[in-house]
Amino acid sequence: MTAQVQALDLSYYDEEVQASISDQIKSLQNKHKSYEDGLFIMNPFGTFTQSIYTYLPDPDQDIGKVTYTIESESSDSLTFQPVNYSQDPSAYEFTMIGLVPNEANQLTVNLYDIDNNKLTDYQFQISAPDIQATDYETKMEVLYDSGREELTDGFYASMGSDQYNAKFSYLYDNNGIIRSELVSDGARLENYQFLDKHHLLVRVSNGKLAVLNGLGQPVRIYELPNYSVHHDFIVNEKKDAAFLLTTNDQTDTIEDTITYLDLRTGESQKLIDLKAIFPNYFQPVMATHQNRAQNEIASYLAAHPDQDYSDIDYTDDGFNVLDEEGNLTNLDWIHINAIDVINGDELILSSRETSSLIKLSNVFDQVTVDYIIGPEAVWAGTGYEYYLLTPDSDFKPTGGQHSVRFQSNAINDGFYNLTLFDNNYWRLGTRDDLVIDLPQEMSEEFDPEVLDAYSYFYNLQVDEASGTYDLVQAFPVPYSSIVSSAQVYKGNYITTSGMTNILGEYNPQGDLIRQFQFFVPRWTYRLVKLDLQDFFYENIL
Repeated sequence: MTAQVQALDLSYYDEEVQASISDQIKSLQNKHKSYEDGLFIMNPFGTFTQSIYTYLPDPDQDIGKVTYTIESESSDSLTFQPVNYSQDPSAYEFTMIGLVPNEANQLTVNLYDIDNNKLTDYQFQISAPDIQATDYETKMEVLYDSGREELTDGFYASMGSDQYNAKFSYLYDNNGIIRSELVSDGARLENYQFLDKHHLLVRVSNGKLAVLNGLGQPVRIYELPNYSVHHDFIVNEKKDAAFLLTTNDQTDTIEDTITYLDLRTGESQKLIDLKAIFPNYFQPVMATHQNRAQNEIASYLAAHPDQDYSDIDYTDDGFNVLDEEGNLTNLDWIHINAIDVINGDELILSSRETSSLIKLSNVFDQVTVDYIIGPEAVWAGTGYEYYLLTPDSDFKPTGGQHSVRFQSNAINDGFYNLTLFDNNYWRLGTRDDLVIDLPQEMSEEFDPEVLDAYSYFYNLQVDEASGTYDLVQAFPVPYSSIVSSAQVYKGNYITTSGMTNILGEYNPQGDLIRQFQFFVPRWTYRLVKLDLQDFFYENIL
């Protein structure tokens, strides 16, 4: 099947391709008549490369439970009880994950009856394929272990690297070993969103998302004409729609629109264009962009007095806002990098370019700006400074933050918490007019190796009624001027400093439990921890 897809240059993220794969699997299933003659296929759906699809016929319905155990030289033994996805009560159908890449794995599949008596087993010696990304290490290094607390259950999922490896996402166990690899159609995998326990929404190309089931099979494909998805997307509370950060491919700006995708019908619509929400901010920034282009041309001609406009070499190093064809590059004036939703129609956005958080409501009708949390100097004179919330105490504002999320505790009457990764890095490259006094502890160094610089996990408490917010929890993490992520997971905090590729899991008090260094060619955009119970497995035993 893999050879056919590759030979025809097809995509696994295509419903017709997956229908053909399903038909071929059904033909193979018909050749297997009992659980002693099981069907095992390595990654037939082209998604999780170290996975094994399994079909066990059970015409007499003898099977009460299945487990499988994976052992390898470099890893601890793992035993899973898989989720049965068969719609037929006379069969067990599931996908096994957990093979250690590029190693000999001993795989044992045990079948039990309803009274826990063993029926039979399968034993395989499997040379698991290596991961497809280049210059990746398959195991993280433990930099610190408190030795006092256990990590939460789940798998760390890394997303995004250099352009050649962006399409790969890796699932690491709590010992830092890669246990699975998810491959997209080429786009950076930027988020995982569960629709229910058995279905997962992922971005697989610039304008395409897919729903995967726990077999690893894409069962629904969504395509967005004229829009590219970037950085983040979030599923609504009903799990029947998604809000996507998008770029309109037909405009001269990027990363400033929000698209609404109905997951039931597959229909999408542009919901918000931030140029229309903040015109008084956008228009002067665009004018600056255009003026810079004229200045670059003037500087080039001054340096080459024997040339005129028709002779300009736009590949010259002096051109930054004009491309090699002499066209104005698309303006990244607000750079939205995170989104979350509450109450169905209220959104929180993170703007890296302005180091601001922006809350919008009534997004399906007459969009309202509820507030902005950000530097007063950035918004002064625009008419939008009116929306700025007032800090309740004296603390450092964020600098280029990522991964803002509503927290479900006490979200009512406009009183709630927001968590985020504060990069603590100041850069606003689209304006020439801004004069700002930065806090002493905020860095302007892009280099992640800079001494005495930290990023932070921030927990902000917002009181919309009083127009105030406060910092209720913060702790330092390794510095990363860009990318990076923070997550609240089962009460713990997961942070990733993306430029240094350092992952930490912290307890609710912000004390470090374990810290890992993972080795990739460039940096990691986001890393989250996933609870795959009821998706791939019922339990890890």
